[in-house]
Amino acid sequence: MMRYSSTYLHKLSNRELPGLLIKSFTEYNIGAFIQIIDKTNISQTYVYSINVFIPSKMTSCRIEKENYWQFALPVISQQCPAFTDASPTRERKITAYPGLYGIMISCIANDGSLRAELSVSMKSTESRGFFDRLYSNKESIDGMADQELCWEIDEQSSRVYCRCGFGISDRSKWKEAAEFHGTVCSFLYRIYETYI
Repeated sequence: MMRYSSTYLHKLSNRELPGLLIKSFTEYNIGAFIQIIDKTNISQTYVYSINVFIPSKMTSCRIEKENYWQFALPVISQQCPAFTDASPTRERKITAYPGLYGIMISCIANDGSLRAELSVSMKSTESRGFFDRLYSNKESIDGMADQELCWEIDEQSSRVYCRCGFGISDRSKWKEAAEFHGTVCSFLYRIYETYI
């Protein structure tokens, strides 16, 4: 079991705080135990010093993600040059920045699913123009793809992505997972270069 210490500021009673923290952890499917070690009242705001205990299963899941990225990154970076400088992480997502501000290519690895996406921040006029060019050529881009592409348009961030129905929980599928990430990211990088 791992322990994280933190200081938490909130206008809540002593009884409400543990419930709030446990709720926020369970939203991310993390079982956690909260221990309040100190409470100070400063101008109607309680300052809590807390220990958060996260079960070791969560830690082993994060280590397994890092192991997957160590395995997969050589395959991904060989097919998609945007990932050449990427490093393994314990997170479920690795992101590369191909050049233009606000544009990212990401690989996402969950236990039960995979995803590769090209996301575009819609805050910048230049990146918004890029996504408009992509979307105006949607039919052509969909026709070039080996797999079905999904398009999501939003005021803040828009994306084109591809999903896969298995994840990294089965190590025997890691080679196939790395190939999926490499192939789709290579395709997304090519359309980035074509329509930039």
